[in-house]
Amino acid sequence: MNLHKSPLLKGFLLVIVLITYIFSTNLTSGDSKWTIFSAENIIKNHTTRLDEFRPLFKDTDFRIEKINGSYYNIFPIGSTLISVPFIWSAEKIINTSTFQTLFVRIKNKPVPSNLILHYYTRVEMYIASIITALSALFLFLWFETLTAPLNALLLTTIYAFGTSAWSTASRAMWQHGPSLLFITLTLYLLERARTRPRMLIATGFTLALTYIMRPTNSLVIIGLTAYILYTFRR
Repeated sequence: MNLHKSPLLKGFLLVIVLITYIFSTNLTSGDSKWTIFSAENIIKNHTTRLDEFRPLFKDTDFRIEKINGSYYNIFPIGSTLISVPFIWSAEKIINTSTFQTLFVRIKNKPVPSNLILHYYTRVEMYIASIITALSALFLFLWFETLTAPLNALLLTTIYAFGTSAWSTASRAMWQHGPSLLFITLTLYLLERARTRPRMLIATGFTLALTYIMRPTNSLVIIGLTAYILYTFRR
């Protein structure tokens, strides 16, 4: 069995990157602070309004805008939307008796009424770490189609640990991590489409998501669309 074709190698790479990100102690929630709060409100109240958190911020908070009397996160909604399934899943786990018991034993105090928001900076980091680690995996899968396995692993390692993927994208729910995830996924799908043209449908979907995550990705979309039109013109 060729090791580079084994799912074990991909899984090992993902786990190593993810563990490194999660156990990095630097937390940099700043612009992204209200992402988790907005996602929580989507789950609980089906809205992105931040009105119920009004006591937590000032009118001068640059991350919040007031529209028709209600308060909203000023940044693109993509990071909030991609956080929703993670937070929903976490809340299901938090509400189990097993988790509640473990928390009390470890922390020696009751579980806060809203654990997610109480530890929002750490929750941000966990979600961002997963998303950025997945982007490293998709980048590796793309590199694998272009070069030797060892080269692909080396290039992915440089990306994961030698760029702002680690120092910025994995630290909080900025737009960076989700952008990287869908750009790398798009690159991988494009290469797969060379032998399976139907993958172009999925590529169109991921390209749209890159815009939702960060509108300035429109430059990437234009470039990749031109590439698609040229490469798959037949």
